[in-house]
Amino acid sequence: MRMCVVSCRRAATVLREGGDAARKQYDFSNAVRGAVLAVPANTTRITIRLDDDVIAWFHKQVDDAGGGNYQTLINQVLRQFVAERTRKWKRLKAAGWRAGTAAEFLELSDVESALIEMHLALGTLRRAAVSPRRFKSLALKAIHSSASALLKTGAISKKTMCEFDKGCLVIRR
Repeated sequence: MRMCVVSCRRAATVLREGGDAARKQYDFSNAVRGAVLAVPANTTRITIRLDDDVIAWFHKQVDDAGGGNYQTLINQVLRQFVAERTRKWKRLKAAGWRAGTAAEFLELSDVESALIEMHLALGTLRRAAVSPRRFKSLALKAIHSSASALLKTGAISKKTMCEFDKGCLVIRR
């Protein structure tokens, strides 16, 4: 006889609080310690963090199908993905394609490859350092765009543009 985890916890509470009367109500003489359900062969129990919306989608798929196990569905989707990826890779390999890095494909020297990596890293740092401008209002944003065009044509000076920026932009501290 299999008892669900909630019932076991409830029974343990009743036994602690109820004494002998409770012990007569619940018979644990044939109870076995361990998991309520055995883990199937060729499976491994893991802890994985998934987004709430992803889990909700899998739950909905199982509910729409009339029942089942969402974890089994996740496993089936992953298995299908791996199988499709493997089929594609075999097809590409048979056609003469091979895996490699961009540096191998472009036949770059170590110095050229390092230079490109450094350039990419500097670009990433620059993008992180330059925060987007925040305007005090949408109207000031539109006016700022016109002022920028005037600066490019030389109609206003850089000093005037800097003063204009101080009035339009939210200053971050």
